[in-house]
Amino acid sequence: MMEWLCGIDDRLGALNARGGAIEPEFNPNSGSSLRDAINRVDARTARLDKAP
Repeated sequence: MMEWLCGIDDRLGALNARGGAIEPEFNPNSGSSLRDAINRVDARTARLDKAP
């Protein structure tokens, strides 16, 4: 049981590292982030909704 509990810390550390690598994608930057791509799709969709 203790070995399993000690392993939790290692697994949490690995998850935090992976999350830290993904987190910047949710913030707009110079146009290459996932957030920027979503914003472009939203803008295009809004323009299509306004088209006659």
